[in-house]
Amino acid sequence: MDHATHVPCGPCAFKNVRRKSVVWCPACGEGLCESCLHHHKASAASRKHKVVVKDLQRVPSVLFSMRQTCPDHGLTFDMYCDIHEIPLCSKCIADHKKCLRMLPISYVSRNSKFSTKLWDIEHGIAHVLGNIEEIIRKKEDNLESIGDEKSNIETEITNLREKINGYLDNLQDKVLNDISVIYSKCSMDTENFLSKIEARKRNIESIAQNITCIREYASDLQTFLLTQKLESDFAKEQESFVSDLSDADLEEIDIHVSFNSNIFSTLTAITSLADIDVIRYQSTMSKLKKDIQDECSDANRSPLANIRLLSRTPIVTPRDPQLKFLRNCVILENKEILFTDDSENRRLVWFNADGSHKRNIEMRSEPYDLVNHESNKVAVTVPREKAIFMFDLSKNKMAGKIVTKNFCYGLCFCDNKFVVSVLDQGIQTLDIYGKILQTVPMNVEKICNIHTSQDKLYYSEYDSSTVTCSDLYGNCIWKFRHKDFTGPLSICTDICGNVYSVGYDTDNLIAISPDGKNCVFLLQEKDKLFGPTGLYFHKKTKQLIVCSRFDGQAVMYDLVT
Repeated sequence: MDHATHVPCGPCAFKNVRRKSVVWCPACGEGLCESCLHHHKASAASRKHKVVVKDLQRVPSVLFSMRQTCPDHGLTFDMYCDIHEIPLCSKCIADHKKCLRMLPISYVSRNSKFSTKLWDIEHGIAHVLGNIEEIIRKKEDNLESIGDEKSNIETEITNLREKINGYLDNLQDKVLNDISVIYSKCSMDTENFLSKIEARKRNIESIAQNITCIREYASDLQTFLLTQKLESDFAKEQESFVSDLSDADLEEIDIHVSFNSNIFSTLTAITSLADIDVIRYQSTMSKLKKDIQDECSDANRSPLANIRLLSRTPIVTPRDPQLKFLRNCVILENKEILFTDDSENRRLVWFNADGSHKRNIEMRSEPYDLVNHESNKVAVTVPREKAIFMFDLSKNKMAGKIVTKNFCYGLCFCDNKFVVSVLDQGIQTLDIYGKILQTVPMNVEKICNIHTSQDKLYYSEYDSSTVTCSDLYGNCIWKFRHKDFTGPLSICTDICGNVYSVGYDTDNLIAISPDGKNCVFLLQEKDKLFGPTGLYFHKKTKQLIVCSRFDGQAVMYDLVT
């Protein structure tokens, strides 16, 4: 954590005078010199403020950069919008008239140093740091173990070498060199991994130290405002740690040697003394990664009863007779929206962030699904073309094409790979150049849409009215059915792991719990939802788009979990 080596006097700095502080006032959020402290005690507005005298250098520098006034209007924060999770000044309140939950900032920041959220952050930090320490210990032990194995193999090779003639000198050198190269690579990989994870550990420890210092030096308001930042910082560190932690990083390594049993009878035919294998196997460290991932999911998980749809914003009006066959949709990074129109129009329909129509992208055949796989680029499945087309939206032209073996339908993108459902093939994972990396055999005729999130694959089956969750290898985790939910099509997930899908036949939108055991209906026919097909959730803006196939309607909602 960064600390101030020299805390300047706030009032003096305002007058462009540099003086060293002797105390810190958490309520004012600034340091005070001897002279200003005298006025501070005499002022009716501040005479009851408690100041900190000792360890002034421990005041975190983050307190100096934190704003307690509105950055747009320069006014103090009066209210807090619980929907958007931001503080508001008196002028900002006008922009949140539709928000149903606004509370006084003094009320929500009261006793924030002892809030459950802050305690949860500390608990999460302790849990992650404990797992990091365990991973470091195991990797260091493994490094020592393969060092011993290296020494043992070298001894075996040396003993063997003494039993044979000089013809084997070159072969011995070759094997020893192979071992050294392998060990050097293993050692370098491990050291690089330890260096990376130590850096992540320091970042998380810094957040923990921030909390300790904030409790001692910050006011309730400062603590409340900083708690959200700390929560966000920790969540980012936690998510970055999990995403950076590949299964390969957690594998333990053994070096094995297999000697040729016919070495003495076939010396002239031997080109190598031994075969050296690097054996990687799953260790308990993989469970530690899952524990961290589960901790991250549990921290973000919210009950289905808390899910609400707010701020209904129509995207396509019924007065446009041309837009009646919307199939799927995606929200771009700049908040613009693209739809696939799989009618005889054969096009992508492009809208601005405010919902106004921008333009259309004409295609030779009907597009089905699409994904925003790069900045300003989208990939689109076109079943009749048996291909995935890439479009560069900034240059207004096609940027590439991946040919599939049969009709392709549902499409998603994760870990820099495409996942696509292909008729008579199954669900295939492709690299960005179209190379097939994996095929999960399935009856794609019955699968309408697919979605991937957190090492899980979700797909809908229209005929059986089933939403299925499996691992990325197709092993079923759970199946969901409901008598009032039939003809499921598009699927998406939110940051809490809740699963959303639309029922085309029953005209409804449903949210399913992460374990597939519970559900809640969010929209129905009475909400003017007719023939829903497309669904997309933007995790940064927390906006959910629902589009309908036959009435050309698309509506954007603010999703609150």
